[in-house]
Amino acid sequence: MLGQNYPDPEYLVFDGGSSDGTQEILEKYADRIRWWNEPDRGQSHALNKGLRICQGEIIGFINSDDQYEPGAL
Repeated sequence: MLGQNYPDPEYLVFDGGSSDGTQEILEKYADRIRWWNEPDRGQSHALNKGLRICQGEIIGFINSDDQYEPGAL
């Protein structure tokens, strides 16, 4: 996801409170992404939180087991 050529992308990650080491991985990229680790009411709830917060004109989303190919944006 971070290997995109799009100018000034905004990356938001909403983790529903997992305890599998995700938080430690996200902390490594804190200078490039904004992330939240808190319980939610499922995927739709997390997506709606992101839509309220994001500031971009073009919005895309991926799930934890998906990826964008480098340069896809």
